[in-house]
Amino acid sequence: MRSDYGRELGLLRSVIRNVQDRPIHFLEVTSDYLRLEGMEWALPSAGGIVVFTRDAYEAFDRMTEALVKKCSGLDRGIAFRRIKREIFKMIEGHLRSDPAALLSNDITALVAQLESWFQHEAEPREVFVPCAISPWPAPEFTIGPARFIYVNDVPRADFYPPHADSIRRGDFDKMLERMNSERAHWLAQINIEGCDRERGEEVGALAADLVIVTLQLALPTSWHTRRMSRLDARRGGANSQTLSRTATTDCGGHGTHDPGITIGAGTMQDILLKSAPLVDAVGKCVTAFVSGRFTLPRLEQAWCDAAYWYHEALAEQIDSIAIAKLETSLEVLSRSTNSKGSQSRIRSVLEAFFNLKPEDPIDFGSPTTADEFAKSIVEDLSKILHGIMSTLQPHIGIDRDGLEEFVASVLRRAVIELAGYRSSFAPQNEIEAFLEWVKSKNTSRPPHLASQ
Repeated sequence: MRSDYGRELGLLRSVIRNVQDRPIHFLEVTSDYLRLEGMEWALPSAGGIVVFTRDAYEAFDRMTEALVKKCSGLDRGIAFRRIKREIFKMIEGHLRSDPAALLSNDITALVAQLESWFQHEAEPREVFVPCAISPWPAPEFTIGPARFIYVNDVPRADFYPPHADSIRRGDFDKMLERMNSERAHWLAQINIEGCDRERGEEVGALAADLVIVTLQLALPTSWHTRRMSRLDARRGGANSQTLSRTATTDCGGHGTHDPGITIGAGTMQDILLKSAPLVDAVGKCVTAFVSGRFTLPRLEQAWCDAAYWYHEALAEQIDSIAIAKLETSLEVLSRSTNSKGSQSRIRSVLEAFFNLKPEDPIDFGSPTTADEFAKSIVEDLSKILHGIMSTLQPHIGIDRDGLEEFVASVLRRAVIELAGYRSSFAPQNEIEAFLEWVKSKNTSRPPHLASQ
């Protein structure tokens, strides 16, 4: 049934009543100018600028949010700041109208215009993301929505432009030149739908990060997995050099940081084959993220978010920040809402995934129980984020390597179990129901150590 758009109409009328035209150039508008004028926001217009009072700004935001909900997929496909500016262009012709003269039909026309604009902007596109995974060649492989091709094989790929003098060919060749110079040896091809260019390229880049997590979960960090990433992520340089001296000696060093340096010829296929359940499970989650079509949106999005925090933690140079990111990964995965809830959820994860009761030791011979371990994770994160522990000083008793292994084991188990949970009878889109389902499968199993 067609909506009468009464709420949206009221908000549009409020916007028009509380905006003003100013005949000045947009570059002259500063925060001081807005504050002195008692205004909240400004946008360029045909005659100069339009300034918004606080009431107009709040009404415009609420109206935009309401209109976005009327247009399926728009909230995912285009950044909110761009949507706001486009809607302003659409209503600019009404700004000098009598607010009372506006009718629901004006909102109907606005929604149709917004939908038409979104359909035009969100055309399907291929996104190409240079990645640093391993310097060694291997046959192309696919994880979820991402197809990975070794840099030397790209000129033979089906998407490579055939004409040497074309602009598109030149763009590809510049990308390949940069990939070789910066030692990013793999190109990810990802198909994106329902997004404008800016958001589509962002989704493609994030998808590349998430599928790379598959290899980081499948392999130990001794395989040089920490720096696996897309080229434009924060991974540091391919080489490093140190130099220091004392009164009597000079000291220097040089390091090469190619990720996956131990993944030799033929090894990549073997890794993917042996990790097939993990590859398949991660691929399903990332495909859902890329398409926006989730089966269990809260659980699948939570896993993707947690995997990204883990990916960032591995690349982090400072241990305390890495620990905070690892612990955030656990909190995000378990959808914790506060410290007390976080501790309870981590205990639930330990029991569901590893069959560890609160009083069980976290590891063979360890004096730390599962309950104490869950409490320490929450307390460490709080102390680091609130400055009780220094970010830049080392801390005795916090084992980064052990925490990395634990978070990796949780993410591996969670995504594989989630793949089975999707196809179970009437799965609920809640973390509590998911953990109970996992726990019910494991009641007959002996305890598994959290470090495994």
